[in-house]
Amino acid sequence: MRRPLLRLKGTSKWQVTRLTCLLLILLPCVAEAERLPLKPYTVADGLPSNVINKIVHDSRGFLWFCTAEGLALFDGYRFINYGTAEGAAPQHY
Repeated sequence: MRRPLLRLKGTSKWQVTRLTCLLLILLPCVAEAERLPLKPYTVADGLPSNVINKIVHDSRGFLWFCTAEGLALFDGYRFINYGTAEGAAPQHY
């Protein structure tokens, strides 16, 4: 004879079924997370390359994107690119 996984004294199968259905109905309402807007950035937006090797968040709140073509500083509105001409060290593999 199989033993139930959860034994609730004084409850009928009908009550357990009702409770399970209620939880399944309410769970998606509670578990739904806020969806934040995402915008993909490309070279058309000012990135030096569409391939990003690393992203770093600095203490001033700026994002630095490391690419094979150089560094890009993102201030939340625009990209400022730093290549070897601006003093960024070239990559050596």
